[in-house]
Amino acid sequence: MGLQLSTRSRHPFVERGPDLYETPAPVTCALLKVEPLLQARRHIWEPAAGRGAIVAVLREAGHGPRVIMLLRLAFLESVSRTDLLEGGSFARIHVFRARLPMMHRHNWAGPRSTSAIAYMWAVWDRGHIGPPTIHRISWDRG
Repeated sequence: MGLQLSTRSRHPFVERGPDLYETPAPVTCALLKVEPLLQARRHIWEPAAGRGAIVAVLREAGHGPRVIMLLRLAFLESVSRTDLLEGGSFARIHVFRARLPMMHRHNWAGPRSTSAIAYMWAVWDRGHIGPPTIHRISWDRG
């Protein structure tokens, strides 16, 4: 048997709408249940903010300084990230027990699908000493 390539086509860009995939609020709320908040500063930098889905939830909760990123779990596999992951300030990993809901484009009216990708919240803290700790969290229950 030969290799068959998928002929699945995508919708034209004009039909897709804005390139905006917002993080569902329950995903950020799950982070707030496990990460202590610092009140000293009120700056939140979200480099891929879109309309600020993550920032809105964090601001409402009074969040301060720390580097926290929502990443694919596979982020941990890279050799080129050794200094970043083993340099001492990588403090915590919050792995989701269940896969996250698929983050569809803003105003997408097409078929919905589920995500097959495992995600985690990764936390870097300057004051951390030692290896990171791993925690399992849920986004879909209290």
